[in-house]
Formats: sequence, structure tokens, C-alpha cells
Amino acid sequence: MSDVPEKPLKRLTLLAVDSADFVRFIQAKAGVEDEVCPVCKTSEWTVLCPDDDGPTLRIGMVVRNRPKEHYLSTFGYFCDSCGHVRMHMAQTVHKWVAENPAFDADPVDDIRLDDDESLGDA
Repeated sequence: MSDVPEKPLKRLTLLAVDSADFVRFIQAKAGVEDEVCPVCKTSEWTVLCPDDDGPTLRIGMVVRNRPKEHYLSTFGYFCDSCGHVRMHMAQTVHKWVAENPAFDADPVDDIRLDDDESLGDA
């Protein structure tokens, strides 16, 4: 028997996105490989996640002036130079990732040929 109810676990994984997928989203939307910080003009960013290939941390903020408790769920990253924080709606990122799955490398790509081997008759 588990001490943690199923519902809180589901909330923890709701809209989960790997950090690599979040970076793909940012690059696709920004249209450039290295996004420039609007504050200090550097291009070094850190995604808020526990490690380099782990899930992106989802930031929840209470939305005020609503009849019930509403939360704004976002993913974020910050400029390594000045600390400027940027956030994107988790639902929007999650939807984009689902519609744009990462390209998995073909196992054939891992085969290396010696310099003197050819790929067939010319």
C-alpha cells in the first residue's frame, strides 16, 4: 500500500516535459539556435530542471481575482549573466511537444565506415 495518494502523483507529472524538448520548443519559437537576452544581450541560458536531461520544473503560481483557486503553470529558464527569467505556459509547451515529437536517430547512423570502405559500386 502506498502512503502517497494517486491524485497528488498525477498532479506532479501533469504536463511534464523533458528539458531537451523544452529547449526544442524555445528554439523552434525563437527561430534561432542561441536566444539573446533582452536585458544584457548575452546568449547563455539555464533551463530550470534538476539535471541536464531531466524533466523541466513546472512553476505554479496562484492566480488572484478568481472565484476559485486557479494556478498558472509555467516552465522557465534564466539568463546566466543577469538572471533575467523567461517563462512559457506549460500547457502550450506540452501541446507543441506532443505535436512535434523529437527525431530519434536511426541506429544505422551509429555505424562507422573506415576511410577506405565504399558505400557501393559507383
